[in-house]
Amino acid sequence: MNGNILLNERPLIVVPTLAKLLGTNESIILQQIHYWLQRSKHIKLGRKWVYLTYDQLVEQIPFISKSTIKRAILKLENKGYLTSQNFNKLKLDKTKWYTINYENLNELKDEGICEDLTFMEEELIPSDQPEQVVGSDGADDVFNLD
Repeated sequence: MNGNILLNERPLIVVPTLAKLLGTNESIILQQIHYWLQRSKHIKLGRKWVYLTYDQLVEQIPFISKSTIKRAILKLENKGYLTSQNFNKLKLDKTKWYTINYENLNELKDEGICEDLTFMEEELIPSDQPEQVVGSDGADDVFNLD
């Protein structure tokens, strides 16, 4: 019957405690960036970074609008959970590079706000998309590995 809709796509992860603390959209976006950071080979300033355009995030999370993604990312940056930079070779390329401040997220646990959560850089989380490599020397390269 409707079983195919439940089986054919990889799910996005919604961690209820994180969604309660940061907001549903923010927690989904942060989880998706975490997913790509685990696969990133880009080390800059001693951290892994991934670059994603807002349009790429809309493709990966199609039920959240581009304007909502922008607002959620700004909120995550303002709270110190997400950092963005521009490491692009071409100055006119405004694609943002992101890294998660796992230390700041872990402070939530240290403050007793969310004892059940552990934020680890090495943890692998599934995505709603086929395996892709995001990032190379061009900021808009996304390769489907299926």
